[in-house]
Amino acid sequence: MAYFIGREPGAARIRLGERLGEGAAGAVHTVRGQKGVAAKLYHPGKGLDALERKIDAMLARPPKLPPVEHEGVAYPQIAWPQGKLYDGQGKFVGFLMPEIDFSRSTSLVNLLQRSSRRAEKLSDYYGYRVLVARNLASVFAQLHGAGHHMIDMKPANLRFYPALSWMAVVDADGFSIAGRNRRLPADQVSDEYIAPESWRRQPAELGEPQDLFGLAVIIFQLLNNGMHPFAGSGDAGQASDLQSRVLAGLYGYGLTKIDGARPGAASIHKTFRRSTRMLFDRAFTTTDDRPTAAEWRDHLDGLVGMLIPCEAKPLEHAHFGSGCGFCAHEARLQSAAQVHREREQRRARRASAQARARRPVPLHGSGVPGVPWPGTIAQSRRANAVPLWQSRPGLAGTAGSRPGSRTAALVAILLPLLALGGAIGGAASFSRQDQRTETDLWNAAFIVDARSMKDVDSDPASMEETANDAGSGPCASLSGWIEKRLCERPQLAAAERQVTAQFERTAARHSGWARQALTDEHLRWLERQGRCVLMPDPDPCLAESYADRLAALEKRDAS
Repeated sequence: MAYFIGREPGAARIRLGERLGEGAAGAVHTVRGQKGVAAKLYHPGKGLDALERKIDAMLARPPKLPPVEHEGVAYPQIAWPQGKLYDGQGKFVGFLMPEIDFSRSTSLVNLLQRSSRRAEKLSDYYGYRVLVARNLASVFAQLHGAGHHMIDMKPANLRFYPALSWMAVVDADGFSIAGRNRRLPADQVSDEYIAPESWRRQPAELGEPQDLFGLAVIIFQLLNNGMHPFAGSGDAGQASDLQSRVLAGLYGYGLTKIDGARPGAASIHKTFRRSTRMLFDRAFTTTDDRPTAAEWRDHLDGLVGMLIPCEAKPLEHAHFGSGCGFCAHEARLQSAAQVHREREQRRARRASAQARARRPVPLHGSGVPGVPWPGTIAQSRRANAVPLWQSRPGLAGTAGSRPGSRTAALVAILLPLLALGGAIGGAASFSRQDQRTETDLWNAAFIVDARSMKDVDSDPASMEETANDAGSGPCASLSGWIEKRLCERPQLAAAERQVTAQFERTAARHSGWARQALTDEHLRWLERQGRCVLMPDPDPCLAESYADRLAALEKRDAS
């Protein structure tokens, strides 16, 4: 079908190329012969007369946001209309705009969390996020200067160029646009970013104050470990969803404390400059004195110049002169994990002592309190609690034949895959707690290996007896907390073996980049699973982690 840039006779004709994407309002295509130009065609029956008036208003008052030039490539900051499109009958059907290259840009959501930054291979340096926040404020300072408002402002609706840290704003025809005689409104706004005073109002009624609230929320997330300013802990019975907490005013990061609002554990807001905290307080505790986008731009300009790289991790951490908040947070996590490990060790010792106290004094047998009777399963297990590859014929000294403990299986599967990653440029890293030699890894896991051998009795009662001895028996010699947990919990050990076997089967069906991606995904799962140590009872967390991972691997295997 033919499309024209104008209604008049002799108007330039364009030909559409591939479809770049499609939404509720219309579809976006490339334009053949015009590099860097895209065409948006509205779906039929979408109120084209009103849409044409909106595009006319946008063409009349564009913001001053020219493309950024870098190494001969133009990077548009915003997909603003450049001309209207008509069909062969002279009917308005859409508009031309700069093409935002999605292969060079990514969603702002991906910059908020460490896991997504690593998955998307984005910079993990804190100063980079401060710079992106500055550029975000700069775009909206220009947009607001032209009288326009985004309204539905949230990270999922914003993109940026990782190579430049500049923004790439799309779907601008959904904004609230300043017309010649009246405003042409937006029709969408999203929970978690709605200002308190905007809650009971329609999107068409909202303006710059709503934008300033959403902008401040996103800047707070970029500067504070991805945390929403109304996330955190509080009194029993408080609202838990973020929008309800916004409406209740539960902002726990201010210079003045608010009753019932406490900050999240991962927050680093106390290391912010006082001037930064004052701006956030104005954004979240007032409705008529929020910082403008231009204020944020100028303030963040100054913060970029104040950044001090952390001495411990200069490629990731930085601060503004009050100490590294990231290092302090990591120290808190390590302290909490240590406290939990010590609590678990005391609990295991008490359980072992109580189990020994309940045993009857033998009239025959060993005659030594606490030593199982000869011939029982427990005595056989304890007597054979050595690395089974050292005692089974044909296994001694053969690493490739050692049985499938947690560590052993992971090392056996992942080491070749990590070698593949290095060969093809991957950046995977084994992040389990025990970073020891391969021999240490084998020898630390013998009790789980013992449970996986066919010639060892799997009677639940005998397993429970072994678990009760964890405080002083073989389990106590394991240094990794997950390895100890598997040693003490047969059900978890079975789940570990099931996931490891499924991973091995799935990995065998992939090669090259697909196999590397699968390996990276598995390593990230291992890292996330390690957080279960912070739970009061890690067992449900571990069980859920295994179930989720098994389901994901089975789905990958079936695809």
